[in-house]
Amino acid sequence: MCEAPVTTETFQRVYQSGKMDAAEGAVWFIDDQTNTFWTWDTPEIIVKKFTDIVAPLQLGGIMAWSFGEDSFDYAHVKALQDGYKGVKPFTKRTNAAAESWPVTLRHAGRSGRTVDL
Repeated sequence: MCEAPVTTETFQRVYQSGKMDAAEGAVWFIDDQTNTFWTWDTPEIIVKKFTDIVAPLQLGGIMAWSFGEDSFDYAHVKALQDGYKGVKPFTKRTNAAAESWPVTLRHAGRSGRTVDL
């Protein structure tokens, strides 16, 4: 349980102090000040997941959790866009279910406004 409020300053401190686990493909940090375990993907990890997971498994979509904390420069949203552009679209010939999959990425920013990516 988090024992202190998570502020912008907390997030920036944690984000800059993360430790890369190359074997698992994630960044992590244990914050003793707030008694919180953090884990996240870097933009590079996000792009790599497209070649390692999305394309080989012919996944019909992607999702992301909690873009409100996206490093203040939307690097993670940009990485999703870059990764998505690099994946060959699946067709009915390559995956029968592909025809029913949506192809639009959406992002709800801090303002609550939804943006098509």
